[in-house]
Amino acid sequence: MDERKYSSPVEVFKIEEADNHKQLDNVLFYGISAKRYCLYDINGGNITIRKYSTHGFGNLKDINGEDVWKAILTNGFSKFKEQIAISQITTSKPSILQRFRRMNSNKPYEKQIKPFNFMLIGSEKNRVIPCLPYDKDLRGIQYKPFIDYKTDTPSSNLPLPSYEYWHTLQDVLTSYVRHNDNKFDYDNEGIAHRKHINVNKIRYIGKESNNLEDNLTGLEDPDYLEYIKDHEIVKSNEFTEWILSLKPKDVKDKGISKKGLERTQVKIKLKKPLNPKTKTVKLLINMYKEVVLHEN
Repeated sequence: MDERKYSSPVEVFKIEEADNHKQLDNVLFYGISAKRYCLYDINGGNITIRKYSTHGFGNLKDINGEDVWKAILTNGFSKFKEQIAISQITTSKPSILQRFRRMNSNKPYEKQIKPFNFMLIGSEKNRVIPCLPYDKDLRGIQYKPFIDYKTDTPSSNLPLPSYEYWHTLQDVLTSYVRHNDNKFDYDNEGIAHRKHINVNKIRYIGKESNNLEDNLTGLEDPDYLEYIKDHEIVKSNEFTEWILSLKPKDVKDKGISKKGLERTQVKIKLKKPLNPKTKTVKLLINMYKEVVLHEN
């Protein structure tokens, strides 16, 4: 690698350091992807984990990173087959709190789920993401009533018993090892190859640290969120069809008048372009981002 490309001296290749800042020399490496790896030694048949990443499983409760990597290196996941894969989330934004409106209905305020309360959540299974109020005691959680995070449907209204919607840690960690990096293509033998890309559209994306919790738990697509510009939103069929489906009562608390909504709907029906800078359209865009795209 040509170091002259950098404006100042830079150490391109360096020896990895342990958490105590001591250099790790002559250690073994096992990597699943750029962010999923461990460094370790084997002495007398015993594995010692020297450094490891928890990317992709650090959100799971009641697990130890070293134990996980030892299980990965020895293919010994059976020890986790009785443990349920559970994560903790915080109702830190309106789009999350809104998921529990049915659970909160007909309850006194002190018993409702409130902003910044903790919740327990599982990984998606059988098209359902189980979610329930926080409890320190996780025993038998797979048998407790919950709601589906995606649809707000209570477990009592789902077709399968509640335990059929929870993954074990064995399931999740086995899937973790088989993780494919989306930046590569894979052949039938699982060998990664450089991905060829044909560009037909430009989207604006970025690392979204504010949504890291949602990424880790699978509530949003991992790693990156897509930022769609307002002028692209107003041109999309999804946005205009969504506006046509709205009733005045749906937008009243968003500062959008009945007349403003109806005027916008008439424009859409007449196939006239919407101006994203006008007050009503701007408010509708913000509401669309919050309710449909869950950007807030």
